[in-house]
Amino acid sequence: MPLNPPEPVVPAPSTVARAVVVGIAVVALLFAIAMVARSGNSKARNRVETAAGDDQATPKQPPNQRPGRPTVPQVTVPTEPTPSAPAKPTPPPTNRSPNTNPPLATAPISNTARPADAAAPSRPTAATPDPAGPSGSTEPTVFIELTEEPPIPIGPTDEQKRCANLGLVAIGDPAPGDDAAEAAKARFRSAMAQIPPTDELVCGKPVARYLDDLLIQRVQVAGMPTGILVGGTTASHPVLWLSEVEWTSYKRMEPAETTHNFTGVPVERMTIGGHQMIRTSRGAVVMVRADSWGHTVMSGAWDVWMASGGPTGPMGLPEGIAIKDPEGAHQDFTNGVLKLPGVTSKLEAEAMPASRYVWSPITAEQLLTPPPAPHSIADIDGVSYYVDRSGVRHWLDSTSAWSCARYDLGAAHIVMRGWQAARAPLGAVFTCPPKPPA
Repeated sequence: MPLNPPEPVVPAPSTVARAVVVGIAVVALLFAIAMVARSGNSKARNRVETAAGDDQATPKQPPNQRPGRPTVPQVTVPTEPTPSAPAKPTPPPTNRSPNTNPPLATAPISNTARPADAAAPSRPTAATPDPAGPSGSTEPTVFIELTEEPPIPIGPTDEQKRCANLGLVAIGDPAPGDDAAEAAKARFRSAMAQIPPTDELVCGKPVARYLDDLLIQRVQVAGMPTGILVGGTTASHPVLWLSEVEWTSYKRMEPAETTHNFTGVPVERMTIGGHQMIRTSRGAVVMVRADSWGHTVMSGAWDVWMASGGPTGPMGLPEGIAIKDPEGAHQDFTNGVLKLPGVTSKLEAEAMPASRYVWSPITAEQLLTPPPAPHSIADIDGVSYYVDRSGVRHWLDSTSAWSCARYDLGAAHIVMRGWQAARAPLGAVFTCPPKPPA
């Protein structure tokens, strides 16, 4: 039997060949995975860049804000920056290239302090949006609403309470219901500085009207009369403090039949030739001595006297007030008599100009008249002086002083003219000597 020809032997694949095939398959698989991953990364980068561009162009709306309503700024109140960690400047935003990988993560939001240059602005008032706007200053304007408090009622001062305990009022306080006195309150209050300084309580009677053009307030210090504040009823007139002697001298021209003020409204104090005067709107009250009775020189008589030189001129000082006589009126001065013929009343005399007055110096015969006798009372038109044994006269300022001189001392009583009494020099106010023990 013939033998069948032998089948060809196919050699088994080698191990190297199998490894090559497996390697090629693995490389192909990795290549496919890489392509898929690259495609995914490109899509993610495009989404991040688009979102960044939208954030720069359009501000985000808070998640709790409904569309169509005004946005209240949401800010964080900064605290003081830490000195040991200096602030790092934030680089300005730049446009990234498509081939630049964007940051995939941002810093977490924190309530801790930020550096001063990156800190959020202070919180504005809830009802007031930041006037600077999104692109304005980082320092907002804070508006504070001020509420006007009602005025606090002002009660009586301590001075007013203490004066009220004495049945008096504080300086400047008016009589109730007197509008003119109420309007002059500040003027009287400011005149308090003219009252002689004292540590005692200063009070007074209420400011009230006097005559037809005056307001007065009688002053008391520690309950004792201490002069008077006098002022006109109009705001242009000042208020002057007059001592008790000055006020008594001022009132001497006060008429009994009318409220007309012949002396005038006090306007200032003045001194001429060493003699004090209270200048008024109609003349002046001339104080021969500060502690003794003064005499009023008014209207045309004042003009004549001042034109002649006043107290240092040839007429000398006034030695009484103007009084009526059969020929009209006259006023005695140290060296003569100033006459006003033809007048019949004070009102008529007040209206007369200086040209109507006539000056009559003392005659040679009058010069021979002796001066007041020592140890006598010289009475001159209602003003009395005690002439002591040395020939010096002293004003008797009260009824009790007159009685002391007349009855206790036994002085004689003599009526004389002013120019005659002026020949005795004027001394201090009379003081009654103490009586010897019984």
